[in-house]
Amino acid sequence: MTEFMASISGFLIALFISTSVSKVINYKAQLGATQILFKNSTVLQVFFLEILAAMELVTAIMLLINNPRIRRIAFLMTAILFICYSATMLIYLLFKQKSMGDVHCSCGGILGTGLISWKLILRNFIIITISLSIFLFVDSNYFTNFSVLEIFLGIVFAFVYNTLRKILNSL
Repeated sequence: MTEFMASISGFLIALFISTSVSKVINYKAQLGATQILFKNSTVLQVFFLEILAAMELVTAIMLLINNPRIRRIAFLMTAILFICYSATMLIYLLFKQKSMGDVHCSCGGILGTGLISWKLILRNFIIITISLSIFLFVDSNYFTNFSVLEIFLGIVFAFVYNTLRKILNSL
């Protein structure tokens, strides 16, 4: 169980750091999904992206800290972030207006920026389920002593996931 949680932590660390950096560096390219919530205000769109980037970075740092309570909170924050992302996508898919056209998610980083779709909501639901399961059901003893190797394996998994996603999308 410890290896699984360390791998998940490593994946989430890579995910949150890469998406946070992507949002800061390429904020203009990331504005698509924020227009769903803030159509008429570029200032609010940029502010929202900055808040998300900060929350993602804080969550990644919390996952790195070797404290069981902090890591549990980080898994809860992960679930909350992904619930927010999914809710935004769901609003777009259910109430899509022709004037908006197709909108790319503001995932960025290792997840890329694909078009908002039901597949992304399913992917997010899996991440939410895993994060909430770890937060709710895993004993605090499993949160200690993650080795650098285990977290590195999670980061490798994140990059393998991204590579496979790109290959499948090109077919």
